[in-house]
Amino acid sequence: MRRLIVMLWMLWMCGVCQGYGIGSYDIDRVVTFYCNTHSIATGAATDADAAPTYRVYEDGTYMTLTSSMTIMDSSNTDGAYYGQVTLSAANGFEYGKSYAIEIIAIVGGVTSQASREFQIGASVNVEYWIGTAITGALITSSDQVDAIWDADVNSVELAAIKAYVDDLETRLSAARAGYLDALNGHIAQTGDSYALANGASGFVAIKGDTASVLADTGAMDTSTELRTLLYGSDTPGATAAAQTTAQNDLDIITGASGVNLLAATQASIDAIEGDTGELQTNQGNWLTATGFATSIALATAQADLDDPNQYKATGFLTDKAGFSLAAGGLDAIPITAPAGVASDFREMIVQLWRRFFEKAVMTATTLTTYADDGATPITAQTISTVGSTQTQGAAE
Repeated sequence: MRRLIVMLWMLWMCGVCQGYGIGSYDIDRVVTFYCNTHSIATGAATDADAAPTYRVYEDGTYMTLTSSMTIMDSSNTDGAYYGQVTLSAANGFEYGKSYAIEIIAIVGGVTSQASREFQIGASVNVEYWIGTAITGALITSSDQVDAIWDADVNSVELAAIKAYVDDLETRLSAARAGYLDALNGHIAQTGDSYALANGASGFVAIKGDTASVLADTGAMDTSTELRTLLYGSDTPGATAAAQTTAQNDLDIITGASGVNLLAATQASIDAIEGDTGELQTNQGNWLTATGFATSIALATAQADLDDPNQYKATGFLTDKAGFSLAAGGLDAIPITAPAGVASDFREMIVQLWRRFFEKAVMTATTLTTYADDGATPITAQTISTVGSTQTQGAAE
């Protein structure tokens, strides 16, 4: 029996600690949780065989959130691990739900498991903390706020609430509090020429007029004839679109959008008028004006164009009499070998030279010429001999 008790104690101590709650959190916070692993033989703190893993469950349902924990301060501690989970809506967390982090660790080949439970926005029993029942949906007095504050003096949130309430009480004098009471009871303000009553001649009338205006403007946008007449379109909503387009065009023309077409156009017109006026002043008689293609200049230009020898020096040739090929002219002709049977005069000359001075193989039936690599065939011609007559076929 003693041995059994010792074994059960060791099994309880090995692996990770047992489950416990770690509090309530707000959405989008990061929850940090911890676990410790122990030796199965001695119960002493020791590192797990591998980093413990964990899975997150929402009200008993796996959330497909899983990861490994990180060893904590490995140089000073043994078997201490921590993990973190971001409690975001994107990760599937919701207010009012309960969650469990199931941790699995293996120590000495033995698997152990522990839980860490928490909530998102857990409900709070205010009556339990302040010792008195609260009626209604809201806190109705500063005494209740004071009671909450006294119940938990370390709460930063409660301190802020109390400060706001105290400040509100200070700011709301008796007169100002009366204004709020009047608004709450729908009592018309008196003593002012602009006072409005909550009756047929006051706010109710304004509400009715506003409804009529909205109905009329809505009818305008749904009127086929009006939309077509004003905007050339029967598409609902064309009014706003057409107004936007028109405003954009006006902004461009007037310069409101940075481009002033009116000013730019006027500047161009002014420049043209200035140049035209200057030409008229300076040139006098346009028939004899300098710097222009007058009738005399045009006639001379036409005569030059009609003369075939006028522009030999610049390459406008129609008569090549007296010309000859330069001494090195033939050397400028490319000697690139054709890929097959020659198709023009240049290739014919090149192929003829290659037939006799590059590699060519003639068998009893075929004459083959080759490219510069000596292996790629370029042309082939059949060879046949009948008696003393040898026939060479066309190249292919």
